[in-house]
Amino acid sequence: MPVKNKKNMRYAIFMVILFVISTIYFPFSMGLDDTTPPSITSVNYNPRYPSVSDTIYVSARVTDESGISWVKLTWCVGESCYSNDMSGSGGLYIGNIGPFSEGQIKFQILARDTVGNTGQSPEYTINIDGTEPVVRVLSPNGGETLSGTITISWNAYDNLDGSPSIRLSYSPDTGATWQQIQQVSGSNEEYLWNATLLPEGTDYLIRVEATDNAGNKGSDRSDSPFLIDNTPPQTNHYLEGEIGNNDWYISPVQITLQANDNLSGIQSTQYRINNGSMNQYTNPFTIESSGEYMVQYFSIDNAGNEESLHTVTFRINREKPSITMDSPEVGSLYVRGRKIVSLPINMTIILGNIDVEITATDDTSSVTRVEFYVDDELAYSTSEYPYEWLWAESTYFFHVLKATAYNESGNSESVELRVLIFNISAS
Repeated sequence: MPVKNKKNMRYAIFMVILFVISTIYFPFSMGLDDTTPPSITSVNYNPRYPSVSDTIYVSARVTDESGISWVKLTWCVGESCYSNDMSGSGGLYIGNIGPFSEGQIKFQILARDTVGNTGQSPEYTINIDGTEPVVRVLSPNGGETLSGTITISWNAYDNLDGSPSIRLSYSPDTGATWQQIQQVSGSNEEYLWNATLLPEGTDYLIRVEATDNAGNKGSDRSDSPFLIDNTPPQTNHYLEGEIGNNDWYISPVQITLQANDNLSGIQSTQYRINNGSMNQYTNPFTIESSGEYMVQYFSIDNAGNEESLHTVTFRINREKPSITMDSPEVGSLYVRGRKIVSLPINMTIILGNIDVEITATDDTSSVTRVEFYVDDELAYSTSEYPYEWLWAESTYFFHVLKATAYNESGNSESVELRVLIFNISAS
Protein backbone atom coordinates (compact mmCIF):
# COMPACT_ATOMS: atom_id res chain seq x y z
CA MET A 1 0.00 0.00 0.00
CA PRO A 2 1.44 3.42 -0.79
CA VAL A 3 2.59 5.56 2.13
CA LYS A 4 0.23 8.39 1.22
CA ASN A 5 -2.86 6.19 1.49
CA LYS A 6 -1.76 4.89 4.89
CA LYS A 7 -1.46 8.45 6.16
CA ASN A 8 -4.89 9.33 4.91
CA MET A 9 -6.34 6.28 6.61
CA ARG A 10 -4.70 7.11 9.94
CA TYR A 11 -5.97 10.70 9.72
CA ALA A 12 -9.56 9.59 9.08
CA ILE A 13 -9.50 7.22 12.05
CA PHE A 14 -8.09 9.99 14.28
CA MET A 15 -10.86 12.41 13.30
CA VAL A 16 -13.59 9.82 14.07
CA ILE A 17 -12.07 9.13 17.49
CA LEU A 18 -11.79 12.88 18.18
CA PHE A 19 -15.42 13.42 17.21
CA VAL A 20 -16.65 10.64 19.51
CA ILE A 21 -14.55 11.93 22.42
CA SER A 22 -15.73 15.49 21.91
CA THR A 23 -19.30 14.28 21.77
CA ILE A 24 -18.97 12.34 25.04
CA TYR A 25 -16.93 14.83 27.07
CA PHE A 26 -17.87 18.20 25.54
CA PRO A 27 -21.64 18.13 24.73
CA PHE A 28 -21.90 21.91 25.09
CA SER A 29 -19.95 22.31 21.96
CA MET A 30 -22.98 21.08 20.03
CA GLY A 31 -24.79 24.25 20.96
CA LEU A 32 -22.26 26.63 19.71
CA ASP A 33 -24.50 27.36 16.74
CA ASP A 34 -27.66 27.96 18.95
CA THR A 35 -29.01 31.51 18.37
CA THR A 36 -32.59 30.94 19.66
CA PRO A 37 -33.41 32.43 23.11
CA PRO A 38 -35.15 30.24 25.75
CA SER A 39 -38.90 29.63 25.39
CA ILE A 40 -40.96 31.10 28.27
CA THR A 41 -44.55 29.80 28.35
CA SER A 42 -47.43 29.00 30.74
CA VAL A 43 -46.79 32.04 32.90
CA ASN A 44 -49.12 32.02 35.89
CA TYR A 45 -49.43 33.85 39.19
CA ASN A 46 -51.47 33.19 42.31
CA PRO A 47 -53.52 34.67 43.85
CA ARG A 48 -55.05 36.23 40.76
CA TYR A 49 -56.48 39.11 42.84
CA PRO A 50 -53.96 39.71 45.64
CA SER A 51 -54.56 41.86 48.67
CA VAL A 52 -51.95 43.82 50.61
CA SER A 53 -51.25 40.80 52.83
CA ASP A 54 -50.65 38.26 50.06
CA THR A 55 -47.39 36.79 48.77
CA ILE A 56 -47.66 36.34 45.01
CA TYR A 57 -46.31 33.09 43.58
CA VAL A 58 -45.19 33.20 39.93
CA SER A 59 -44.53 30.11 37.81
CA ALA A 60 -43.49 29.52 34.18
CA ARG A 61 -42.26 26.79 31.86
CA VAL A 62 -38.77 27.66 30.49
CA THR A 63 -37.01 25.44 27.93
CA ASP A 64 -34.03 25.65 25.55
CA GLU A 65 -32.19 23.03 23.42
CA SER A 66 -28.82 24.07 24.76
CA GLY A 67 -29.90 24.22 28.40
CA ILE A 68 -30.88 26.98 30.85
CA SER A 69 -28.26 29.04 32.59
CA TRP A 70 -30.59 31.13 34.78
CA VAL A 71 -34.20 32.40 35.10
CA LYS A 72 -35.01 35.70 36.81
CA LEU A 73 -38.24 37.32 37.95
CA THR A 74 -38.23 41.11 37.61
CA TRP A 75 -40.91 43.45 38.88
CA CYS A 76 -41.51 47.17 39.08
CA VAL A 77 -43.40 49.23 41.63
CA GLY A 78 -43.80 52.73 40.32
CA GLU A 79 -40.41 53.83 39.03
CA SER A 80 -38.44 51.26 41.06
CA CYS A 81 -37.65 47.83 39.62
CA TYR A 82 -36.25 44.70 41.29
CA SER A 83 -35.13 41.20 40.35
CA ASN A 84 -34.56 37.80 41.96
CA ASP A 85 -33.82 34.30 40.78
CA MET A 86 -36.50 31.71 40.05
CA SER A 87 -35.74 28.12 40.99
CA GLY A 88 -36.85 25.00 39.20
CA SER A 89 -36.10 21.88 37.24
CA GLY A 90 -37.54 19.93 34.37
CA GLY A 91 -38.56 23.14 32.69
CA LEU A 92 -40.79 24.43 35.56
CA TYR A 93 -39.53 27.51 37.43
CA ILE A 94 -41.11 29.19 40.47
CA GLY A 95 -40.55 32.45 42.29
CA ASN A 96 -42.43 34.73 44.66
CA ILE A 97 -42.78 38.43 45.36
CA GLY A 98 -44.69 40.59 47.82
CA PRO A 99 -46.63 41.46 49.90
CA PHE A 100 -47.18 44.93 48.44
CA SER A 101 -49.01 48.05 49.40
CA GLU A 102 -52.16 48.87 47.48
CA GLY A 103 -51.44 49.84 43.92
CA GLN A 104 -50.27 48.35 40.64
CA ILE A 105 -47.20 46.24 39.97
CA LYS A 106 -45.72 44.93 36.71
CA PHE A 107 -43.60 41.80 36.38
CA GLN A 108 -41.68 39.98 33.65
CA ILE A 109 -39.63 36.77 33.43
CA LEU A 110 -36.12 36.73 31.89
CA ALA A 111 -34.17 33.56 30.97
CA ARG A 112 -30.66 32.89 29.51
CA ASP A 113 -29.47 29.66 27.92
CA THR A 114 -25.99 28.13 28.22
CA VAL A 115 -24.68 29.84 25.12
CA GLY A 116 -25.77 33.33 26.17
CA ASN A 117 -29.12 33.77 24.41
CA THR A 118 -31.61 35.75 26.57
CA GLY A 119 -35.39 35.57 26.29
CA GLN A 120 -38.16 37.47 28.04
CA SER A 121 -41.89 37.00 28.64
CA PRO A 122 -44.57 39.59 28.04
CA GLU A 123 -45.07 42.11 30.83
CA TYR A 124 -47.89 41.32 33.27
CA THR A 125 -49.84 43.81 35.38
CA ILE A 126 -51.31 42.98 38.82
CA ASN A 127 -53.60 45.23 40.85
CA ILE A 128 -52.97 45.02 44.58
CA ASP A 129 -56.28 45.63 46.39
CA GLY A 130 -56.25 46.77 49.99
CA THR A 131 -59.61 48.54 50.11
CA GLU A 132 -62.71 46.79 51.45
CA PRO A 133 -66.03 47.18 49.61
CA VAL A 134 -68.46 49.88 50.72
CA VAL A 135 -71.90 48.48 51.58
CA ARG A 136 -75.16 50.18 52.52
CA VAL A 137 -78.37 48.39 53.56
CA LEU A 138 -81.36 50.21 52.05
CA SER A 139 -84.24 48.06 53.29
CA PRO A 140 -85.35 46.86 55.67
CA ASN A 141 -83.30 49.41 57.52
CA GLY A 142 -85.25 49.61 60.77
CA GLY A 143 -88.71 50.51 61.99
CA GLU A 144 -90.59 48.59 59.28
CA THR A 145 -93.47 46.23 59.96
CA LEU A 146 -93.18 43.34 57.51
CA SER A 147 -94.58 39.92 56.67
CA GLY A 148 -94.43 37.16 54.07
CA THR A 149 -91.90 37.73 51.29
CA ILE A 150 -89.64 40.66 52.15
CA THR A 151 -87.55 42.65 49.66
CA ILE A 152 -83.97 43.13 50.85
CA SER A 153 -82.15 45.88 48.96
CA TRP A 154 -78.66 47.30 49.26
CA ASN A 155 -75.80 49.13 47.50
CA ALA A 156 -72.30 47.64 47.26
CA TYR A 157 -69.24 49.33 45.69
CA ASP A 158 -65.62 48.21 45.34
CA ASN A 159 -62.81 50.23 43.78
CA LEU A 160 -61.40 47.30 41.74
CA ASP A 161 -64.04 44.57 41.75
CA GLY A 162 -67.22 45.60 39.95
CA SER A 163 -69.16 42.62 41.28
CA PRO A 164 -68.14 41.60 44.80
CA SER A 165 -69.74 38.49 46.29
CA ILE A 166 -72.71 39.25 48.56
CA ARG A 167 -73.76 37.32 51.66
CA LEU A 168 -77.14 38.06 53.28
CA SER A 169 -77.89 37.25 56.91
CA TYR A 170 -80.54 38.04 59.48
CA SER A 171 -80.62 38.31 63.23
CA PRO A 172 -83.80 37.74 65.28
CA ASP A 173 -82.26 39.19 68.43
CA THR A 174 -80.79 42.61 67.52
CA GLY A 175 -77.46 41.14 66.46
CA ALA A 176 -76.73 38.63 69.23
CA THR A 177 -76.89 35.78 66.70
CA TRP A 178 -76.90 35.68 62.91
CA GLN A 179 -78.19 33.16 60.37
CA GLN A 180 -77.36 33.13 56.68
CA ILE A 181 -80.15 33.81 54.21
CA GLN A 182 -78.35 33.43 50.87
CA GLN A 183 -75.12 33.98 48.98
CA VAL A 184 -75.92 36.02 45.86
CA SER A 185 -74.15 37.47 42.87
CA GLY A 186 -72.62 40.85 43.35
CA SER A 187 -74.45 42.13 40.30
CA ASN A 188 -77.70 41.93 42.29
CA GLU A 189 -78.79 44.65 44.67
CA GLU A 190 -82.14 43.14 45.61
CA TYR A 191 -83.31 39.81 46.99
CA LEU A 192 -86.78 38.43 47.76
CA TRP A 193 -86.60 36.82 51.20
CA ASN A 194 -89.32 34.32 52.11
CA ALA A 195 -89.88 35.06 55.81
CA THR A 196 -93.28 33.38 56.13
CA LEU A 197 -91.98 30.58 58.36
CA LEU A 198 -89.91 32.76 60.68
CA PRO A 199 -91.00 33.28 64.29
CA GLU A 200 -92.70 36.60 64.87
CA GLY A 201 -90.65 39.22 66.61
CA THR A 202 -89.74 42.86 66.99
CA ASP A 203 -85.92 42.55 67.06
CA TYR A 204 -84.97 41.57 63.51
CA LEU A 205 -81.93 42.98 61.66
CA ILE A 206 -80.53 42.42 58.15
CA ARG A 207 -76.80 42.26 57.45
CA VAL A 208 -75.19 42.53 53.98
CA GLU A 209 -71.54 41.46 53.62
CA ALA A 210 -69.54 42.09 50.44
CA THR A 211 -66.27 40.28 49.61
CA ASP A 212 -64.16 41.43 46.67
CA ASN A 213 -61.82 39.29 44.56
CA ALA A 214 -58.90 40.07 46.84
CA GLY A 215 -60.81 38.83 49.90
CA ASN A 216 -61.41 42.28 51.38
CA LYS A 217 -64.72 42.37 53.25
CA GLY A 218 -67.15 45.20 53.91
CA SER A 219 -70.55 45.01 55.59
CA ASP A 220 -73.55 46.97 56.80
CA ARG A 221 -76.68 46.11 58.75
CA SER A 222 -80.05 47.64 59.48
CA ASP A 223 -79.77 50.85 61.46
CA SER A 224 -82.40 49.64 63.92
CA PRO A 225 -84.65 46.58 64.40
CA PHE A 226 -87.72 45.87 62.29
CA LEU A 227 -90.76 43.76 63.03
CA ILE A 228 -91.93 40.53 61.37
CA ASP A 229 -95.59 39.63 61.81
CA ASN A 230 -96.98 36.70 59.79
CA THR A 231 -100.24 36.18 61.68
CA PRO A 232 -103.45 37.75 60.33
CA PRO A 233 -105.60 39.73 62.76
CA GLN A 234 -108.83 38.35 64.23
CA THR A 235 -112.09 40.26 64.02
CA ASN A 236 -115.29 39.48 65.93
CA HIS A 237 -118.79 40.88 65.53
CA TYR A 238 -121.40 41.82 68.11
CA LEU A 239 -125.09 42.41 67.32
CA GLU A 240 -127.31 44.47 69.60
CA GLY A 241 -131.07 44.69 69.25
CA GLU A 242 -134.37 43.29 70.52
CA ILE A 243 -134.96 39.72 69.41
CA GLY A 244 -138.49 38.50 68.77
CA ASN A 245 -139.62 35.05 67.70
CA ASN A 246 -137.55 32.70 65.52
CA ASP A 247 -134.36 34.78 65.87
CA TRP A 248 -135.91 37.79 64.13
CA TYR A 249 -134.85 41.18 65.36
CA ILE A 250 -137.84 43.45 65.95
CA SER A 251 -135.76 46.60 66.48
CA PRO A 252 -132.87 48.33 64.72
CA VAL A 253 -129.66 46.25 64.92
CA GLN A 254 -126.32 47.81 65.87
CA ILE A 255 -123.25 46.00 64.52
CA THR A 256 -119.93 46.34 66.34
CA LEU A 257 -116.71 44.95 64.82
CA GLN A 258 -113.77 44.38 67.14
CA ALA A 259 -110.39 43.60 65.58
CA ASN A 260 -107.32 42.41 67.46
CA ASP A 261 -103.73 41.75 66.37
CA ASN A 262 -101.06 40.15 68.50
CA LEU A 263 -98.10 42.15 67.27
CA SER A 264 -98.21 44.87 64.65
CA GLY A 265 -101.67 46.31 65.32
CA ILE A 266 -104.68 46.93 63.10
CA GLN A 267 -104.32 48.93 59.90
CA SER A 268 -108.00 48.83 58.89
CA THR A 269 -111.25 46.91 59.11
CA GLN A 270 -113.54 46.65 56.09
CA TYR A 271 -117.16 45.56 55.81
CA ARG A 272 -119.98 45.33 53.30
CA ILE A 273 -123.72 44.72 53.50
CA ASN A 274 -125.49 42.30 51.17
CA ASN A 275 -122.57 42.09 48.72
CA GLY A 276 -122.38 45.86 48.32
CA SER A 277 -119.19 47.89 48.16
CA MET A 278 -116.61 47.67 50.93
CA ASN A 279 -116.69 50.36 53.61
CA GLN A 280 -114.06 51.45 56.10
CA TYR A 281 -115.18 50.55 59.61
CA THR A 282 -114.63 53.26 62.18
CA ASN A 283 -117.54 53.04 64.61
CA PRO A 284 -120.54 50.76 65.25
CA PHE A 285 -123.21 51.12 62.58
CA THR A 286 -126.95 50.50 62.72
CA ILE A 287 -129.33 48.86 60.25
CA GLU A 288 -132.92 49.99 60.79
CA SER A 289 -134.97 48.73 57.86
CA SER A 290 -136.74 45.39 57.88
CA GLY A 291 -135.21 42.67 55.72
CA GLU A 292 -132.65 39.87 55.62
CA TYR A 293 -129.03 40.95 55.88
CA MET A 294 -125.57 39.50 55.27
CA VAL A 295 -122.68 41.49 56.71
CA GLN A 296 -119.16 40.46 55.63
CA TYR A 297 -115.99 41.84 57.19
CA PHE A 298 -112.23 41.39 57.56
CA SER A 299 -109.22 43.26 58.93
CA ILE A 300 -105.65 43.98 57.78
CA ASP A 301 -102.81 44.46 60.25
CA ASN A 302 -99.92 46.89 59.91
CA ALA A 303 -97.71 44.14 58.48
CA GLY A 304 -100.15 43.67 55.59
CA ASN A 305 -101.58 40.35 56.81
CA GLU A 306 -105.20 40.05 55.70
CA GLU A 307 -107.60 37.74 57.46
CA SER A 308 -110.19 35.70 55.62
CA LEU A 309 -113.67 37.10 55.04
CA HIS A 310 -116.18 36.56 57.86
CA THR A 311 -119.94 36.47 57.36
CA VAL A 312 -122.82 37.06 59.74
CA THR A 313 -126.49 36.90 58.73
CA PHE A 314 -129.56 38.16 60.57
CA ARG A 315 -133.14 39.22 59.92
CA ILE A 316 -135.04 42.31 60.96
CA ASN A 317 -138.83 42.65 60.95
CA ARG A 318 -140.06 45.74 62.66
CA GLU A 319 -143.33 45.80 60.72
CA LYS A 320 -146.71 44.53 61.82
CA PRO A 321 -148.61 42.23 59.51
CA SER A 322 -151.41 43.67 57.39
CA ILE A 323 -154.86 42.38 58.40
CA THR A 324 -158.39 43.03 57.14
CA MET A 325 -161.73 41.46 58.06
CA ASP A 326 -163.41 40.42 54.82
CA SER A 327 -166.51 38.98 56.48
CA PRO A 328 -168.56 40.20 58.18
CA GLU A 329 -168.36 43.73 56.80
CA VAL A 330 -169.22 46.84 58.69
CA GLY A 331 -172.75 48.24 57.99
CA SER A 332 -174.20 44.99 56.66
CA LEU A 333 -176.95 42.51 57.54
CA TYR A 334 -176.07 38.79 57.53
CA VAL A 335 -178.52 35.94 57.82
CA ARG A 336 -177.01 32.49 58.43
CA GLY A 337 -173.74 33.58 56.96
CA ARG A 338 -175.09 35.31 53.87
CA LYS A 339 -174.88 39.04 53.37
CA ILE A 340 -178.41 40.25 52.74
CA VAL A 341 -178.13 43.97 52.47
CA SER A 342 -175.92 46.92 53.29
CA LEU A 343 -177.35 49.02 56.11
CA PRO A 344 -177.60 52.81 56.14
CA ILE A 345 -176.04 52.77 59.60
CA ASN A 346 -172.54 52.01 60.86
CA MET A 347 -173.66 48.77 62.39
CA THR A 348 -173.23 45.09 61.55
CA ILE A 349 -176.16 42.80 62.36
CA ILE A 350 -175.75 39.02 62.32
CA LEU A 351 -178.59 36.53 62.52
CA GLY A 352 -177.41 32.92 63.03
CA ASN A 353 -173.99 31.46 62.31
CA ILE A 354 -171.37 33.26 60.27
CA ASP A 355 -167.96 32.51 58.81
CA VAL A 356 -165.47 35.10 59.97
CA GLU A 357 -162.95 35.53 57.12
CA ILE A 358 -159.60 37.30 57.47
CA THR A 359 -156.93 38.41 54.99
CA ALA A 360 -153.50 38.66 56.64
CA THR A 361 -150.15 39.27 54.90
CA ASP A 362 -146.62 40.30 55.76
CA ASP A 363 -144.11 41.74 53.29
CA THR A 364 -141.00 40.70 55.26
CA SER A 365 -141.81 37.43 56.95
CA SER A 366 -144.72 35.02 56.82
CA VAL A 367 -147.91 35.16 58.86
CA THR A 368 -147.68 32.36 61.38
CA ARG A 369 -151.19 32.42 62.87
CA VAL A 370 -154.44 34.30 63.23
CA GLU A 371 -156.44 34.39 66.46
CA PHE A 372 -160.17 35.17 66.78
CA TYR A 373 -161.55 36.84 69.89
CA VAL A 374 -165.02 37.64 71.18
CA ASP A 375 -164.96 40.36 73.79
CA ASP A 376 -161.22 39.75 74.22
CA GLU A 377 -161.69 36.06 74.91
CA LEU A 378 -159.82 33.74 72.56
CA ALA A 379 -162.33 31.76 70.58
CA TYR A 380 -160.20 30.17 67.88
CA SER A 381 -156.64 30.11 66.49
CA THR A 382 -155.35 28.90 63.13
CA SER A 383 -152.07 28.88 61.21
CA GLU A 384 -153.57 27.56 58.00
CA TYR A 385 -154.60 29.70 55.07
CA PRO A 386 -157.38 30.72 54.42
CA TYR A 387 -157.82 32.25 57.84
CA GLU A 388 -161.47 31.50 58.73
CA TRP A 389 -163.56 30.70 61.79
CA LEU A 390 -167.18 29.59 61.99
CA TRP A 391 -168.84 31.61 64.73
CA ALA A 392 -171.61 29.19 65.70
CA GLU A 393 -171.97 29.64 69.44
CA SER A 394 -175.28 30.77 70.95
CA THR A 395 -174.74 34.45 71.27
CA TYR A 396 -176.96 37.49 71.75
CA PHE A 397 -176.83 41.25 71.69
CA PHE A 398 -173.76 43.44 71.28
CA HIS A 399 -170.23 42.02 71.14
CA VAL A 400 -166.79 42.99 69.89
CA LEU A 401 -165.37 40.63 67.29
CA LYS A 402 -161.57 40.87 66.96
CA ALA A 403 -158.97 39.09 64.84
CA THR A 404 -155.20 39.30 65.51
CA ALA A 405 -152.53 38.25 63.01
CA TYR A 406 -148.94 37.35 64.05
CA ASN A 407 -145.92 37.31 61.77
CA GLU A 408 -142.82 35.12 62.13
CA SER A 409 -140.96 37.67 64.21
CA GLY A 410 -143.82 37.91 66.71
CA ASN A 411 -145.19 41.30 65.67
CA SER A 412 -148.98 41.44 65.60
CA GLU A 413 -151.82 43.54 64.29
CA SER A 414 -155.54 43.38 65.11
CA VAL A 415 -158.80 44.38 63.50
CA GLU A 416 -162.10 44.81 65.44
CA LEU A 417 -165.76 44.96 64.53
CA ARG A 418 -168.67 45.78 66.85
CA VAL A 419 -171.66 43.58 65.98
CA LEU A 420 -175.21 42.92 67.06
CA ILE A 421 -175.74 39.17 66.88
CA PHE A 422 -178.63 36.84 67.48
CA ASN A 423 -177.63 33.23 67.28
CA ILE A 424 -180.24 31.26 69.13
CA SER A 425 -178.65 27.80 68.97
CA ALA A 426 -175.35 26.42 67.89
CA SER A 427 -175.32 24.32 64.75
